[in-house]
Amino acid sequence: MEQQISVVVPIYKVERYLDKCINSLLSQTYHNLEIVLVDDGSPDNCPVLCDRYAQQYENVKTYHKPNGGLGTARNYGVEKASGNLIVFVDSDDYVEPTYVEDLWCLFSKYNADIAITRIVREYEGKQRKVSKKYFSDYKASKKDVIFTAYTGGKISWGAYGKLFKKKLLQQYPFPTGLYEDAAIMYKIINECDICAIGDYHHNYHYVTRNGSILIRSLEQKHYHIFDICEEFSLFISQNYPDISIISVLFYRRAVTQLLNLQKMNKAEFKQIFYRYRSLFRLNFLKVLKDRRIPTKTKYYLTCLCTTPWLYKLQYGILGMLK
Repeated sequence: MEQQISVVVPIYKVERYLDKCINSLLSQTYHNLEIVLVDDGSPDNCPVLCDRYAQQYENVKTYHKPNGGLGTARNYGVEKASGNLIVFVDSDDYVEPTYVEDLWCLFSKYNADIAITRIVREYEGKQRKVSKKYFSDYKASKKDVIFTAYTGGKISWGAYGKLFKKKLLQQYPFPTGLYEDAAIMYKIINECDICAIGDYHHNYHYVTRNGSILIRSLEQKHYHIFDICEEFSLFISQNYPDISIISVLFYRRAVTQLLNLQKMNKAEFKQIFYRYRSLFRLNFLKVLKDRRIPTKTKYYLTCLCTTPWLYKLQYGILGMLK
């Protein structure tokens, strides 16, 4: 029997993309579905569009709140949701018709606490690339899921591509500020005894668009990712010391994300590059010998053990510098 699932959509300044997102949710093959639109004080025409959908469709609920950021919008949507199961979809992304149904089937098959799937990453204005490599669904321990998500494996720490129990999201609400997914996901997963993993990556289209806060000029708030790394490292050392290497790889993700996405001057680039190079060099051989770690992750770490110039040359990001 289908349980009611609530899809929470946080909305802010996405007028160009909102129709495509909502229409993809209205086309879902899963029938017992509630669509919760949370207008996070959007200054454009999004509030009007949200109200229009709520008036036209019985299963669409629209809520308006003062701007507080992605995390607060998600938390607000969770509290307003009628379902005990929650799915998140970002308002500039879109999904295929079987997205929710596939997550539900995965969730119920293993009587899981959380269901997780891969996603398709797209860049605005560029043709998307779809991987042809698939894997069979399986049941995983919370330790294995944390390891995979935080080492750049087949699944991510993002809130999208997952089906949650509402009570877990209420127990661990999203924090404010940037990188809220990375800051909270390991805590949520740690509460899950049964994690179901499936490969439906063609179902969720994660769109990186021009103007995204994660591809703007470097600001002080972007350094918050290193605070999250410290909290994560402490958690791992206390709960999973046998996989402590993932703390090093989380720092790797933080450094490469800033270097590859943020626009910055040469001094800022060098400062970030050198910040944890000694840590990467110290753990270089250990990472290379670990067969569980993806080759791409090992390659990135290798590049971070070299010099800023070689790194920039390798990734063609000279144009990112001011």
